[in-house]
Amino acid sequence: MKKYFIYFLLLLFFSPGITGQQVQIDSLKNILKSKVNDTNKVMVLHKLCLITDSVDFSLRGLELSKKINYKKGNAISLLDIGRHYYFSGKQGLALDYLIKAIKAGEDIKNKKILIGAYRYTGFVYRGNDPYTAEDYYKKSLQLCRETGDELSASYALSAIGNIYEGAAEKKDRALKYYIESLNIRKRKGSYDEIASSLNETSRIYDIMGLYNKAVLLRLRGLDIAEKSGSTENIVSLAHVIGNDYAFRLHDLKRGLEYQLKAYELGKTLKNNFDIMYSINISIANVYYNLGDFKKSTEYFKESRHLNDSINFRAAKYNNNLSQIKHDLEEELEKQKLLLKDSEIEKILADAQRQTILRNAFLIGFTVVFILVIFVYKENKQKQKANNQLDLRNKEIETAYQTLAQSESNFKQITETINDVFYLYNIVKKKYEYISPNCSSLFGLAPDYFYEGKSMKTIVVKEDLQLVVDANIKVDSGTAYDIEYRVQVGDQIKWIAEKSSPIFDKYGSLIRNSGICRDITLRKANAELIARKNKDILDSILYARTIQDAVLVPKNEIAKQLKDFFIFSKPKDIVSGDFYFYKETKKGVILAAADCTGHGVPAGFLSMIGNAFLNEIVTLNEDITPAQILNELSKMIISSLNQNRSDSESKDGMDIAILYFDDKKETVQYAGAQNSVYIVRDCELKDIKADLFPVGISESDTVAPFKNTKIDLKKGDALYLFSDGFADQFGGAQGRKFMKRQLKDLLVENSTKPMTEQEKILDHTFTLWKGEFNQVDDVLIIGVKV
Repeated sequence: MKKYFIYFLLLLFFSPGITGQQVQIDSLKNILKSKVNDTNKVMVLHKLCLITDSVDFSLRGLELSKKINYKKGNAISLLDIGRHYYFSGKQGLALDYLIKAIKAGEDIKNKKILIGAYRYTGFVYRGNDPYTAEDYYKKSLQLCRETGDELSASYALSAIGNIYEGAAEKKDRALKYYIESLNIRKRKGSYDEIASSLNETSRIYDIMGLYNKAVLLRLRGLDIAEKSGSTENIVSLAHVIGNDYAFRLHDLKRGLEYQLKAYELGKTLKNNFDIMYSINISIANVYYNLGDFKKSTEYFKESRHLNDSINFRAAKYNNNLSQIKHDLEEELEKQKLLLKDSEIEKILADAQRQTILRNAFLIGFTVVFILVIFVYKENKQKQKANNQLDLRNKEIETAYQTLAQSESNFKQITETINDVFYLYNIVKKKYEYISPNCSSLFGLAPDYFYEGKSMKTIVVKEDLQLVVDANIKVDSGTAYDIEYRVQVGDQIKWIAEKSSPIFDKYGSLIRNSGICRDITLRKANAELIARKNKDILDSILYARTIQDAVLVPKNEIAKQLKDFFIFSKPKDIVSGDFYFYKETKKGVILAAADCTGHGVPAGFLSMIGNAFLNEIVTLNEDITPAQILNELSKMIISSLNQNRSDSESKDGMDIAILYFDDKKETVQYAGAQNSVYIVRDCELKDIKADLFPVGISESDTVAPFKNTKIDLKKGDALYLFSDGFADQFGGAQGRKFMKRQLKDLLVENSTKPMTEQEKILDHTFTLWKGEFNQVDDVLIIGVKV
């Protein structure tokens, strides 16, 4: 009974009707003090971690779970700790706990825990190793789909889309994942989640140049912001939409409408200098383009006043910061804690670079100083001087400890990976951060880049234009993904570089981030594979030459068959479909054969079949088509050892043979799974074949083929074929062409000359196939009597 009472309390404390987070925290702490079992205490500690974002509760939960061997609580606590460290910027610790959470979740087969653990592990890897991050996101997505957790799936889809957005050739895939995430959140997400998806999708539309679609999504985002009552978001979106209409879609009046909306609401915001400055600049530009120079000047003047205010605030802030720094240094000197000037400058510089990194550490020296300023100014009014001094010293000590931990975590990542990642300020034309590994990859120290120098000095001359063009692209807001060579000492290295633009919240391009990877070994392997592939291709091409050489030339066939065609389209270079032609004293033998498979193996079998047919007919010209197939089947079974108990060969062929008499008044036919079509007076007759192939026998017994004799009439059209044409996928719905449609096509064109029919078949096949891959070799033979 006590157990159910605890669950009731937990439900009550987290119900929407209870207001006040502190009430929930106090109530949960009271539960911990009560006599509940230890597994419930672990779950209460988990809830407290989620509410307070304090890792101490999860660490206690982890310790308790291990003590009582509560495996689920152990996995949950590990995930909570890893998630906390990720958001705290301590990526090394985060990864350590998340990997342990994955192992714990897999041990107990808890998919819900694994969904979160995989996703957050992907977040940790995202900045440095997007390929590994993608793998973890997809694992999370797979489990979401297995469990039906659509909302969690939307986060995984969004994360994967973010990876693809940074790849030059994968923008379409990014869009696909963003749209799928958006559709889920429309059904099940909060306003903030829907707005986030709209922003992602509109951003990828911008990159793809689809500005109409991008602005439609932003309009939907504006509608959501208005419903949620977020004035700041309404102002920001209205401003961006106004820029879209005015400067991308060239609808100045509509753009002005949204800018004025942003302007009126923006005036109600506190600390609105930056956004109002940007809005005024946009409005001034719109009025200028509309020819209203008076209003353009008014808004331009207002933007100047706002800019002066921004500069004044910045100067005042810097002065205050300098004064506070001076005061703090004096106090630290008194307590012998003052570091050398050079060491302070180094710490400040390192902290600044770290805080600029996307997804890097949120705790930096600048943030600490802002906190110190706040504490200093507040306590100046409320406390005595001696208490104020103690507090400032404590904050500074904490700052140094935080910076030391931040630097340690940072080095742990950047010094243990081979890739080089960087952040470049496009406005200031300088590197704000570059990995120390640039020394080993490029032979250039980080200071070389921080001094404003370019890597172009080591780019191989032939690749320099590629790098220059890529830089131009990213400066215009477009990501790039390129491969080029650099000269490092006596060595030529291949570099793969990906870079993406970074925009501020007003849509202005400010930076680009990128990652460089050494792909020299991959390129060398690719070159080796390319050489081997060329050798293989040359061999296959030569095999095709040999295959063509054993076939009777069409001009020789034309001496006996005046009106005919042979339409052949191999799937690969070498074909498994082949035709056979031989003149005898009795008449003409013509066959169409389809060997098992396609490509080189089927091509090899086709040459065996052609040789056997020649041998069979040469030894006995009075032979019937059925007898030819019987002998051919025996020879293939014997040559490929198909009648042995240990044989795994199932190769054979489907074939149709016609034997015309010398006057073309009759024809004999036999077929192994391949029919013959005869079209007479626009009506098609399908002469059925035996329903077993040549070869592929399970015993020494060979089933006999039947022979059919057909009287011919002038104008009759006879067609032999393999199944490649009918089995081809294509058309608007991606279906097979099918024999029924092939029959209709042959009947419809049967009265036309055979050469014209061949062209129609070629055109129809190409049109039907479209963008689909060819599925098999194609062979159709037509003869008109």
